[in-house]
Amino acid sequence: MKSLAVIAICALIAFWVHKKYESDNAYYEKIAPDRSNMTIAERGFLALEREHDLEIKKEESVLRKYQTGELSQEEYEAYLKRRTASEREEHNQAVEDLGNVFDPEKGMFSGAFKMASNPEFKKTKQIEKLETEIRKVISEMGTDSESTTKMKFHGIKWVPIGNTKIDDEMSVYYEKKISKLIKQVRK
Repeated sequence: MKSLAVIAICALIAFWVHKKYESDNAYYEKIAPDRSNMTIAERGFLALEREHDLEIKKEESVLRKYQTGELSQEEYEAYLKRRTASEREEHNQAVEDLGNVFDPEKGMFSGAFKMASNPEFKKTKQIEKLETEIRKVISEMGTDSESTTKMKFHGIKWVPIGNTKIDDEMSVYYEKKISKLIKQVRK
């Protein structure tokens, strides 16, 4: 018996979705008969336009009912209050959602924020930068004087990232590496 109820509910939902799909397609056929070459953004704008048109039709319907006397003054005012409250709630929710998008803990970009503040990520990025600088100085050795090359090497240093262990380790590593490179310039 339960399975029959589930099947019946699924059938009703499928029927409703099918009718909604047919209704939307009929609307889109009137507005844009050839939708095959439309981009996703254009299709999205069509959907937004459809929702906007439905809202306007609903507003017109309620206003028409009020003008013909089907709705009393109190019912119409109650409708306007509900609509205003709903719009205010949507606005507040949108503001909250937008704030959450940029929240460093749970927002859409939280992974990027967390990754960028990760000491290992900072270490990797700085190593890439320093190694690129070293390669650049080495490639310019033939055109620069010996003193210029040495000065360029002296300018390459580990910048602390806030992790004592990594900072101490990498500072020592780059000091030794730069010393060796400077000694090789003398030869």
